[in-house]
Amino acid sequence: MTMSETREVAAHDGPAAQYAGVTAQVLLACGDDAPAYFAAHIDALAQVIPGARTLRVPRARHDAIAIAPARLVDPIAEFLAAPQAAAR
Repeated sequence: MTMSETREVAAHDGPAAQYAGVTAQVLLACGDDAPAYFAAHIDALAQVIPGARTLRVPRARHDAIAIAPARLVDPIAEFLAAPQAAAR
């Protein structure tokens, strides 16, 4: 993560509830081998975003997107190819 990205993350810090207005279908992913706070964050977001789903990527760290293993890419491709479901 760059310093600029770090500043953007800090600027949007706050409770998960601030994202309750997101109406898009959302796939929240984290690696099983990533620091535990990633899983805690996606779980909290999934509880407040109506169209959210979570994905735990086996044997993946926080940088899995840079490595792009099939166990991450395939579920993302399926999510993007799926018809849009109505928000819960």
